[in-house]
Order: sequence, then C-alpha cells, then structure tokens
Amino acid sequence: TRHRGSRLVLAAAALIVAAGAAIRFGALSTSIWFDESVSVRDVSGSFGQMLHRVINHEASPPFYFVCLWIWRQLVGGSAVELRALSALAGTMTIVLAFYVARRRIGTRPALFLAAAVAVSPALVYYSTEMRMYALLVLVTGVGFEAFLRASDAPNSRNLSVWALFSLLAVWTQYFAALVVAPQA
Repeated sequence: TRHRGSRLVLAAAALIVAAGAAIRFGALSTSIWFDESVSVRDVSGSFGQMLHRVINHEASPPFYFVCLWIWRQLVGGSAVELRALSALAGTMTIVLAFYVARRRIGTRPALFLAAAVAVSPALVYYSTEMRMYALLVLVTGVGFEAFLRASDAPNSRNLSVWALFSLLAVWTQYFAALVVAPQA
C-alpha cells in the first residue's frame, strides 16, 4: 500500500510536470522581440565571438549566453529552438519545486507547489522568452536547496555545491546577489 501511494504521488507529479511542459513548449513563438534579437546576435558565430559580444555589449553576465550558445550548437538557431532552452529550464523548475518541497514540508504541499509553479503566469512567461530569467529561477532554486542542505550539514561538499550554484546564479543575472548575499 505504501509503495502504491508513492507511485500515485510520482504519477501526479509527472502529470503536473507534463502539463507545465506542455504550457511552456506550446507557447513558444516564432516572432522575436528586440531583446531576443540581441540574444540571437550574441550567440551567433564562434564561442569567442559570443563571449566578446556579451562582455562588451550585454548588460547581463555571460552564463545564460554560454548555455544558449551551446544549446544553439546542439538543437539549432530558430526562435522556437532557442526559446526551448528557457522552456526546459522552466519545466525543470517545476521538478525542483516538487523535489524540494517534498523533502522539506511533505508530499501534499509539494504537489500544490509544483502545480502553482506549473501554471504561474510569470514563470510561464519567462519560460517562453529567449532571455536568462527562466535559467535564473532554476539555478537560484538549486542554490537555495544547496543552502538548506549546507545549513543542515555544513560540510565542504554541501558548501561547495551552494557556492557553485550561487556563483552561477550571479553569473546569470547580477540581481541574484540579492538572494545569495543573505544566504552567505
């Protein structure tokens, strides 16, 4: 009975994640707005050209653009293909929300939180645009879970994971320092 209940919870979580993914991937558009056109330009060409453009012309740090450049090499350069990176990050945020909440506060709240993240208008919107925000939410979320683990057991492994994801968050968007600084 316990095993069956666990399977039902995972099935419910999988349905929530699938619905969130369908919402995100189904909303990817082929039209590109101005900031996204800058992202397309920034990740065109070689890795060195991308870094040069981002460092010299972009107001945001380079981590998202490095990820987007690699993504472009793997899946292609159309608007939908490039936006799929944000949709994937947004979908993984649903999984992360469920995982963290289940570990920290229980199964039922985890399902509710995952459902809320899956349909959140702001998180859906950020998951459909070719900018760093969906990746920022995901990396910051992983960093927060790492912070909680390091708070529970402050060993070198847990602190290193927290430091790595905190650094990646700040390298994704400078405003992540507003989350990382209080944790430090």
